[in-house]
Amino acid sequence: MAGVRRAAAVEASNAALLVSAFIFASLLVMYDLELRKKSMNIPPRPTEWVTDVSGVLSPGFVQQQRNKLEGWHEDTGHRLLVYVTPTIGDPALSYDAYTRVLFDSWGVGRVPQHDGVVLFIFTADDMRWVRVGWGLMAALPDEEVTRICVEVIKPLIHQNEWD
Repeated sequence: MAGVRRAAAVEASNAALLVSAFIFASLLVMYDLELRKKSMNIPPRPTEWVTDVSGVLSPGFVQQQRNKLEGWHEDTGHRLLVYVTPTIGDPALSYDAYTRVLFDSWGVGRVPQHDGVVLFIFTADDMRWVRVGWGLMAALPDEEVTRICVEVIKPLIHQNEWD
């Protein structure tokens, strides 16, 4: 009986150690991200529904998408932005970290609902990334976002069909 209790105590101790290590590693990552954020050149918050820094979208297409996104916003209250830029600029940053910093810095979506979405397209890097506020994660889960990026957006971009 004592051996079973000792094994259970060791198992609980190991679990606590793993949780502590995870928390410590998470804090290190967040601290590193905060340091990088201070040295990052964060673009200003977009003032339009579609921002094309790369210049690959035609003005007509941009206006058409702006109208659609404005209508969706009026119908739902949710905010979806499209941000097209050549690159993240800093090869030491991951797309995940970079888009998280921009999404958080820009404050996309309503504050209590956290219902913003940003589609990032990095033209020179051939990369697409979507940031979804936690208030829309049930409606737009990671699997659906990945499917849209891989099955819809990527093939069009590879065919040079920006519009």
